[in-house]
Amino acid sequence: MAEQLWKGRFSKAVDSRVNDFNSSIRFDQRMIAQDMRGSGVHAAMLAKQGIISEKDCEDILSGLASIADDLASGALTIDPNAEDVHTFVEQTLTARIGDAGKRLHTGRSRNDQVALDIRLTLRLSLIHISEPTRRTPISYAVFCLKKKKTT
Repeated sequence: MAEQLWKGRFSKAVDSRVNDFNSSIRFDQRMIAQDMRGSGVHAAMLAKQGIISEKDCEDILSGLASIADDLASGALTIDPNAEDVHTFVEQTLTARIGDAGKRLHTGRSRNDQVALDIRLTLRLSLIHISEPTRRTPISYAVFCLKKKKTT
């Protein structure tokens, strides 16, 4: 089971219904590609600003790429017990590359991550939705021109 971020705040085991209520992995797992893309760009910015080392950045980027490859090949599946996609990525990354994975979210809140993931997901969805409709006005105009020529 994935480690909960807030587990140290309680002395007793937390009821599974609380975990179910707090978990968003069922919903946000569809944004894992966007989350890793945003994390990669964030790591590059941290390195460029001198906040993390170039080595940490390289490790983070290669770790994110290996997670993406393993997810695509089926060698890795998203843990349904993870609290959210951000926690899953960070914990998987840290298990693979060590402490550099913990530095990935320096200067970036989970709210920042959620906002970026949603924007990137919506952007991609809008591109897919709008692709067929972009040709419709042109097709209609061509139809009208052809119709005008025949009358």
